[in-house]
Amino acid sequence: MKQVLHKVMMESEVDFLMAMGDDASDEHMYKACYSHFSEMESDRSIQNFFTITVGKKPSHANLYLEDASEVEELLSYLCEET
Repeated sequence: MKQVLHKVMMESEVDFLMAMGDDASDEHMYKACYSHFSEMESDRSIQNFFTITVGKKPSHANLYLEDASEVEELLSYLCEET
């Protein structure tokens, strides 16, 4: 995960990054993302990074959506804004 994040951030202009998941295995992804951004010197990247878990439960994600219909709504909104 860290290698992918590094490559994306260094080789392209990114408006934002979003990591989203719905189960316990996604917690590793959130932790890796936070670790990567804490090692970077630029504050810009962390301001444009969102972690989202689907379903309210204890999580390292900083945001949550209730269910798949809210995921669809968010993605539809993002598509409209681009």
